[in-house]
Amino acid sequence: LAVSEPVTAAIWFCLNHCDYSNAAFLAERLHAEVSSEDTLYLLATCYYRQGNTKQAAHLLSSHTLLSPESKYLLGKCLFEQEKWDFLNVLYFIESTFYPATNVFV
Repeated sequence: LAVSEPVTAAIWFCLNHCDYSNAAFLAERLHAEVSSEDTLYLLATCYYRQGNTKQAAHLLSSHTLLSPESKYLLGKCLFEQEKWDFLNVLYFIESTFYPATNVFV
């Protein structure tokens, strides 16, 4: 975990300076090495900022998301793709099974 902190900092540095391809490359390597929801969110953020909303949405929807940040990013990707049906299903699942953690209200 201590090894991932400097890499995470480098990824955020790249993202903040619009170097999305290097950020995505580092995030892919980090997620392959340390698979967690934090690295998943970071990788999806890289894809989203590159304009790859489909890739970010596919990545996020293929995992069980617990953090509000990940759920929000998935919703944002789906909204930009105009996937209204999937957004409605996502909202229904969140409001029915996880009412205390609902980030869409």
